[in-house]
Amino acid sequence: MTVEELREQLNAVTQRLVDLHEQIEREHTEEELNEERVAELEQEFARLEREARQLRRRIEIAETAERARREREAAEVAAASADAGERARVEVVQEEAVYRPDGHHSFFRDLVRAREGDLEAADRLRRHRAQTEPETRAISTTDGSGGDLVPPTYLISDYAEFARAGRPLADAVGSLELPAGTDSVMVPRITGGTSAAIQTTQNSAVSNTDMTSATVSSPVVTIAGQQVVSRQLLEQSPVQVDRIVLEDLARAIAQQVDAQVIAGTGSGGQLRGLLAVSGGVAVTYTDTSPTVSELYSAVANAIQQIHTQRFASPTLIAMHPRRWAWILAASDAQGRPLVTPYAGQNLPAQLERVAPQAIVGQMHGLPVLVDPNIPTNLGAGTDEDRILVLRLEDLRLWESTPRFMVGEQPLMQQLSVAFVGYEYAAFIPDRQPKSVGVIAGTGLVAPTF
Repeated sequence: MTVEELREQLNAVTQRLVDLHEQIEREHTEEELNEERVAELEQEFARLEREARQLRRRIEIAETAERARREREAAEVAAASADAGERARVEVVQEEAVYRPDGHHSFFRDLVRAREGDLEAADRLRRHRAQTEPETRAISTTDGSGGDLVPPTYLISDYAEFARAGRPLADAVGSLELPAGTDSVMVPRITGGTSAAIQTTQNSAVSNTDMTSATVSSPVVTIAGQQVVSRQLLEQSPVQVDRIVLEDLARAIAQQVDAQVIAGTGSGGQLRGLLAVSGGVAVTYTDTSPTVSELYSAVANAIQQIHTQRFASPTLIAMHPRRWAWILAASDAQGRPLVTPYAGQNLPAQLERVAPQAIVGQMHGLPVLVDPNIPTNLGAGTDEDRILVLRLEDLRLWESTPRFMVGEQPLMQQLSVAFVGYEYAAFIPDRQPKSVGVIAGTGLVAPTF
């Protein structure tokens, strides 16, 4: 998605925030305050604020990559101008490409026809050679110059990017700006509250219990990656290799943030992820022949434990795409699917969207988010996944703006350039441990279809 498209989305979300704020203000001015309605509006306002922060972060990433590309191109132009001296300025008018994705001519078909004597095909190949290789050189011992074997640029630029999961759960949590100048983040937490009891007689002492507190903390970790590229590839490739590398680095960092939020161990320099929360809600679903109805009960168990121990409602169910697909594949005794896009009776879940890493439906009235970064190699048989039932408002994720650097030292002697990307992050999943429910057990082994 381009920066312009992201900005359009951000503008739409911002306008919606303004409208919601005005609507909340109007509700407060009503003679009878509808507290339930105000709570719904404030929850939607908080969700849109998180979405706006995520969009601003994605815009920053895209702008950083684009700025790095422009700076490199400007440096190359400046170097070329210095070498050329004060030459006459020449306006170059580029002829429309002979072979285009939307064109009528095929490069490979023309290769065959030219060998069969088709003069028009041979002329197109000649013009294509002139466009892609202005300076004619003998590059091989085969007949002709060899330039006919240069494929159209669009065939190269239409490259297939590396398939990589995103960061759907981290984006659902939403991130705050990481404070500068620190290597850890600490949050106070009340562990024991005051008390209240019946005053047995008038003028007697009332109940008095001292509050107790503690702190929860997270280290500020560095998530980084690099790619070393030869200068020949940068200068000779017809595509923007730097853009490809920086975009993949940005996606790799984003995926690692999500993986840490879910399954960071809290040791060895890692963040403490949701699966490592101590004192959270743990539900064990043990079954050698798992069924959707039994899993439905396990999810209900996790929800009720959050209700009765956190005294607040969870807001999201997260699971691996394979678990959601297994739910979708379930059918009743007559072979009818249990989960459909249509409203019905006695449905364990409802399908709303087909996607690999997004909110795809609902269960127990809560949105269901699928995330490919949820591990599938857990348990005694190392083939179990996990289901998370979460109250997102109680989680805290801090991130810095991702940074990208390009450097030649000390790789200049080998004509290499290093692309480095990194960001800082901290995550506290246990401000309220009972807001994190984890469903585990043999009932979540690799499903069969």
